[in-house]
Amino acid sequence: MVDYRSVWKTSEVVVELHCRGSEVILERTRGRQQKKKRVYLKTEYLVSLLQAVVCALSQQPQHQLRVVELVGLVDGGMGVLSVKWSPYWFGTCNALMIQGRAGQCIAIEQWNAVSFAAWLALAAAAVHSPEGSLWHHGGQLS
Repeated sequence: MVDYRSVWKTSEVVVELHCRGSEVILERTRGRQQKKKRVYLKTEYLVSLLQAVVCALSQQPQHQLRVVELVGLVDGGMGVLSVKWSPYWFGTCNALMIQGRAGQCIAIEQWNAVSFAAWLALAAAAVHSPEGSLWHHGGQLS
């Protein structure tokens, strides 16, 4: 497996996917203070995470949440990841949360979830593409 990097960004947040060997790091940076949060998983479990994110899209809340709604649990190869919808930003919106161990969580506001899922699908396809493809020669998705 060759190193790979992809970036997804909105006006509020940047998520980077780093793939180094058998490990994937999803890193979210938000706000003026550039606060970073990370989630770690093994490369072979990236497609399982993508499936959970797509499943979450079919269960999007239709109202402002007051409590967390669990979508599913995914084996990340380095621990269990939970995928859930949660109240976010002081209860002003909902967010898709991908959470690993304590302190490892990335949040995607609900209005950006479809775009995020599409990007994650392209990144997963690139990570798992055959050796010698464009993506394994330093390609990037934005």
